[in-house]
Amino acid sequence: MGSLTAPQLAAAKALLASVLVPGVPNEGYDELEGNLVADNYLGTATNQTQTFGAGNYYLALLGTPSLTGRWELQYGGHHFAFANTYQGGKTAGVTPDFRGAEPMTPVTDHGHIYQPLEQERAALAALLGSLSTAERAKARLTTSFNDVLLGPGQDGQFPTTRQGVRLSELSAAQQQLALQAIQRYVGDLDAVTAAPILARYAAELPATYLAFVGGGTMSHAHDYVRLDGPSLWLEYSGQPSRDFPGTVHPHSVWRDRSTDYGGR
Repeated sequence: MGSLTAPQLAAAKALLASVLVPGVPNEGYDELEGNLVADNYLGTATNQTQTFGAGNYYLALLGTPSLTGRWELQYGGHHFAFANTYQGGKTAGVTPDFRGAEPMTPVTDHGHIYQPLEQERAALAALLGSLSTAERAKARLTTSFNDVLLGPGQDGQFPTTRQGVRLSELSAAQQQLALQAIQRYVGDLDAVTAAPILARYAAELPATYLAFVGGGTMSHAHDYVRLDGPSLWLEYSGQPSRDFPGTVHPHSVWRDRSTDYGGR
């Protein structure tokens, strides 16, 4: 993105804005902008602007955009990446979708305050906080995680055995908290694209499993949570910072067992 002229960059941003929900603080296009502000801050604070920052993100088109054929829009960099696939003028897939943010504390640009992924963290923490002692015991994993399991390079590596507590065993209110957490990801998309995806995940909610490691606040190093359903795969992991010792920032991934890269 850093190699584009001003008109090209404006066109690229307009393209990205067209597939993300507008006008919602720290969601959709505002979340993308906040992620880039945070990455700019990280690059400047660490003197690594050649690695971190908005100019180090990439935009790619796989295939020829059309209303008839199959093609893909990819955008990615350090802490934000997605792959949207289109077939016959319709959305065939919107995953993999990778999200992170560092620093996790609020960042400001031109008077606008951003805190990308804080709403996702809070929603997942609220879900875990609703569990009883017995439910927490069932949802807790015995293994630990240094990062998300299905990050970059792990395409199609979905576990064959689901772990944790099945959401059908939880109350309707708890299932609603799970849906609200899922919506924090799906709702980043434009409304027309998001609606059928969220409806599918809602229908599959009883067969979705919740699993976690750590204290459940998603604010500490190696805190980890997963929602694993018939289609949905969602992970959030607390990462100890290399550049700001003593702080934690998130890595998160949303995948779909059926429609990653548009499916087969």
